[in-house]
Amino acid sequence: MTMSVESFSETEAGHLFEELFLHYRKRRILEKEILKFKSHGLKINDRKQLAMVMFKAEKALGWITVGVAPGWVSAVYANSQEDLDKFLDNKKKKKSLNGS
Repeated sequence: MTMSVESFSETEAGHLFEELFLHYRKRRILEKEILKFKSHGLKINDRKQLAMVMFKAEKALGWITVGVAPGWVSAVYANSQEDLDKFLDNKKKKKSLNGS
């Protein structure tokens, strides 16, 4: 089942981008990487919809910023390498506590 971008909540967008940062493990994630990542049954049709999801995630998470990469390509950034490392460490700790 696919969801429309408009019905995708800030919380759901936040979870999607957490998964992206867990998958790529780098500070900047480009538009093509976001679009290639299949998750949450979300179908993004154009850059406007992509921007909407990115801004919802930015608002939900607080430690990421929507921006552009060289060539005017949409991207999302961890605010700092420390923010990314803290996020990854917290997820790693939660995973080990859950026994996964």
